[in-house]
Amino acid sequence: MKRGWWILLMTMPGLIQASGHEQGINWWHLGSAYKDAPALGWLCITFMIFVYGLVRVIKKPLSLYLETRSKDIRRQIEEASQAKAESIAKLKMYEEKLRSLDQEIDKMKVHFAEQAEAEKKERERIAKDKETRIMQETDDTIKANYEREKNRLAEEVLEKALMLAEKTIRESKREAVDSALKSAFITDLLNAAKEVRQ
Repeated sequence: MKRGWWILLMTMPGLIQASGHEQGINWWHLGSAYKDAPALGWLCITFMIFVYGLVRVIKKPLSLYLETRSKDIRRQIEEASQAKAESIAKLKMYEEKLRSLDQEIDKMKVHFAEQAEAEKKERERIAKDKETRIMQETDDTIKANYEREKNRLAEEVLEKALMLAEKTIRESKREAVDSALKSAFITDLLNAAKEVRQ
């Protein structure tokens, strides 16, 4: 193919001269006489040499760049494929989760109901324990108040009995009454003291 172009280029001036259509086209002639019409043949050859040199110079870096770029593109395509596969797997997982969402919600409802029931029972147990403790404390307080009032009343009765006994003893001059009262009083005091201790 390249040889065909070279042959065409080399024979072109002859063809143009043979047909008589040159009319100022300069293909190969050089010099000051042709300064207005440069030699197109030489320009074409120079351009082809330039292109050939340029291809020779940039062929390796260009092929290296293209190969690297190709590898990068392949790697990016592989990464994209892998990311796509992961995305598809995640999508399937999310779709399955969405499908099983109703079941999860039902399980959560059952779990929360069980938890609420357990908390309710625990609160009832705590309330019952508190109630029992309060009732026990109330009973203990009532018993303590009863005992305190009982002792206070016993002391008041004893005090009044003593006062009455003293009054009776003072008013009465008889020794027999006095000794009887004294012995009865002592007996009453001993009995009262026993009751107070109990």
